[in-house]
Amino acid sequence: MGEHGDSEFAAYSTASIGTKPLLDIAKEEGVSTDELAEIEDSVRNKAYEIINKKGATFYGVGTALMRISKAILRDENAVLPVGAYMDGEYGLNDIYIGTPAVINGQGLNRVIESPLSDDEMKKMTDSATTLKKVLTDGLKALEEK
Repeated sequence: MGEHGDSEFAAYSTASIGTKPLLDIAKEEGVSTDELAEIEDSVRNKAYEIINKKGATFYGVGTALMRISKAILRDENAVLPVGAYMDGEYGLNDIYIGTPAVINGQGLNRVIESPLSDDEMKKMTDSATTLKKVLTDGLKALEEK
Protein backbone atom coordinates (compact mmCIF):
# COMPACT_ATOMS: atom_id res chain seq x y z
CA MET A 1 0.00 0.00 0.00
CA GLY A 2 1.03 3.64 -0.20
CA GLU A 3 3.09 5.09 -3.01
CA HIS A 4 4.55 2.69 -5.53
CA GLY A 5 8.17 3.03 -4.45
CA ASP A 6 10.39 3.44 -1.45
CA SER A 7 7.59 4.16 1.05
CA GLU A 8 5.26 1.36 -0.05
CA PHE A 9 4.43 -1.25 2.58
CA ALA A 10 2.67 -4.56 3.06
CA ALA A 11 -0.46 -4.40 5.21
CA TYR A 12 0.11 -7.80 6.80
CA SER A 13 -2.50 -7.16 9.49
CA THR A 14 -5.31 -7.38 6.92
CA ALA A 15 -3.76 -9.78 4.40
CA SER A 16 -5.40 -13.17 4.08
CA ILE A 17 -5.25 -16.31 1.99
CA GLY A 18 -8.80 -17.42 1.44
CA THR A 19 -10.40 -16.54 4.75
CA LYS A 20 -7.33 -17.20 6.89
CA PRO A 21 -5.15 -14.29 8.07
CA LEU A 22 -1.71 -14.35 6.47
CA LEU A 23 -0.03 -13.70 9.83
CA ASP A 24 -1.66 -16.87 11.23
CA ILE A 25 -0.42 -18.91 8.27
CA ALA A 26 3.07 -17.45 8.60
CA LYS A 27 3.13 -18.35 12.28
CA GLU A 28 1.96 -21.92 11.57
CA GLU A 29 4.66 -22.26 8.90
CA GLY A 30 7.36 -20.87 11.17
CA VAL A 31 7.84 -17.66 9.19
CA SER A 32 9.02 -14.93 11.56
CA THR A 33 8.11 -11.26 11.43
CA ASP A 34 11.76 -10.59 10.54
CA GLU A 35 11.42 -12.89 7.52
CA LEU A 36 8.20 -11.12 6.50
CA ALA A 37 10.05 -7.79 6.76
CA GLU A 38 12.82 -9.18 4.52
CA ILE A 39 10.23 -10.30 1.95
CA GLU A 40 8.58 -6.87 2.05
CA ASP A 41 11.94 -5.13 1.61
CA SER A 42 12.83 -7.46 -1.28
CA VAL A 43 9.57 -6.66 -3.08
CA ARG A 44 9.95 -2.93 -2.43
CA ASN A 45 13.43 -2.94 -3.95
CA LYS A 46 12.76 -5.39 -6.80
CA ALA A 47 12.23 -2.54 -9.28
CA TYR A 48 15.84 -1.45 -8.85
CA GLU A 49 17.04 -4.97 -9.64
CA ILE A 50 14.79 -5.16 -12.70
CA ILE A 51 15.95 -1.75 -13.94
CA ASN A 52 19.59 -2.77 -13.48
CA LYS A 53 19.04 -5.94 -15.53
CA LYS A 54 16.48 -4.83 -18.13
CA GLY A 55 16.72 -1.06 -18.12
CA ALA A 56 13.05 -0.47 -17.21
CA THR A 57 9.97 -1.91 -15.52
CA PHE A 58 7.50 -1.28 -18.34
CA TYR A 59 6.40 -4.93 -18.63
CA GLY A 60 5.06 -4.86 -15.08
CA VAL A 61 3.27 -1.57 -15.72
CA GLY A 62 1.80 -2.97 -18.95
CA THR A 63 0.58 -6.10 -17.17
CA ALA A 64 -1.07 -4.03 -14.43
CA LEU A 65 -2.76 -1.77 -17.00
CA MET A 66 -4.00 -4.82 -18.89
CA ARG A 67 -5.58 -6.23 -15.71
CA ILE A 68 -7.23 -2.93 -14.77
CA SER A 69 -8.54 -2.48 -18.33
CA LYS A 70 -9.97 -5.99 -18.31
CA ALA A 71 -11.81 -5.27 -15.04
CA ILE A 72 -13.30 -2.11 -16.54
CA LEU A 73 -14.24 -3.58 -19.92
CA ARG A 74 -15.80 -6.69 -18.37
CA ASP A 75 -17.46 -4.74 -15.53
CA GLU A 76 -15.89 -7.23 -13.11
CA ASN A 77 -16.18 -5.51 -9.72
CA ALA A 78 -12.63 -6.76 -9.16
CA VAL A 79 -10.72 -5.72 -6.07
CA LEU A 80 -7.34 -4.49 -7.29
CA PRO A 81 -4.50 -2.45 -5.80
CA VAL A 82 -4.55 0.93 -7.54
CA GLY A 83 -3.56 4.52 -6.97
CA ALA A 84 -6.91 5.93 -5.84
CA TYR A 85 -8.01 9.42 -4.88
CA MET A 86 -8.39 9.80 -1.13
CA ASP A 87 -11.35 11.78 0.15
CA GLY A 88 -11.06 11.08 3.86
CA GLU A 89 -10.04 7.42 3.64
CA TYR A 90 -7.16 6.66 6.02
CA GLY A 91 -7.50 10.28 7.18
CA LEU A 92 -6.03 11.41 3.84
CA ASN A 93 -7.38 13.99 1.43
CA ASP A 94 -6.51 15.38 -1.98
CA ILE A 95 -3.97 12.69 -2.91
CA TYR A 96 -3.81 9.57 -5.04
CA ILE A 97 -2.21 6.66 -3.18
CA GLY A 98 -2.08 2.87 -3.43
CA THR A 99 -4.98 1.04 -1.83
CA PRO A 100 -7.39 -1.77 -2.66
CA ALA A 101 -10.38 -0.58 -4.68
CA VAL A 102 -13.33 -2.03 -6.59
CA ILE A 103 -12.81 -1.64 -10.34
CA ASN A 104 -15.76 -2.12 -12.71
CA GLY A 105 -17.37 -0.61 -15.79
CA GLN A 106 -17.40 2.80 -14.08
CA GLY A 107 -13.64 2.61 -13.55
CA LEU A 108 -12.82 3.05 -9.90
CA ASN A 109 -16.12 2.26 -8.22
CA ARG A 110 -15.02 2.66 -4.59
CA VAL A 111 -12.01 2.55 -2.33
CA ILE A 112 -11.85 -0.32 0.13
CA GLU A 113 -10.43 1.19 3.29
CA SER A 114 -8.54 -1.66 4.95
CA PRO A 115 -8.33 -1.56 8.74
CA LEU A 116 -4.65 -0.88 9.32
CA SER A 117 -2.60 -1.46 12.46
CA ASP A 118 -1.15 1.64 14.15
CA ASP A 119 2.25 0.93 12.56
CA GLU A 120 0.68 0.45 9.11
CA MET A 121 -1.37 3.64 9.52
CA LYS A 122 1.84 5.56 10.27
CA LYS A 123 3.42 4.06 7.15
CA MET A 124 0.39 5.13 5.08
CA THR A 125 0.56 8.67 6.45
CA ASP A 126 4.34 8.82 5.89
CA SER A 127 3.88 7.55 2.35
CA ALA A 128 1.27 10.25 1.66
CA THR A 129 3.69 12.85 3.03
CA THR A 130 6.37 11.54 0.65
CA LEU A 131 3.98 11.77 -2.32
CA LYS A 132 2.85 15.29 -1.41
CA LYS A 133 6.49 16.42 -1.15
CA VAL A 134 7.23 15.02 -4.61
CA LEU A 135 4.21 16.88 -5.97
CA THR A 136 5.11 20.14 -4.23
CA ASP A 137 8.75 19.93 -5.34
CA GLY A 138 7.71 19.11 -8.91
CA LEU A 139 5.29 22.01 -9.13
CA LYS A 140 7.89 24.36 -7.65
CA ALA A 141 10.45 23.22 -10.24
CA LEU A 142 7.95 23.86 -13.05
CA GLU A 143 7.21 27.36 -11.76
CA GLU A 144 10.92 28.16 -11.69
CA LYS A 145 11.32 27.34 -15.39
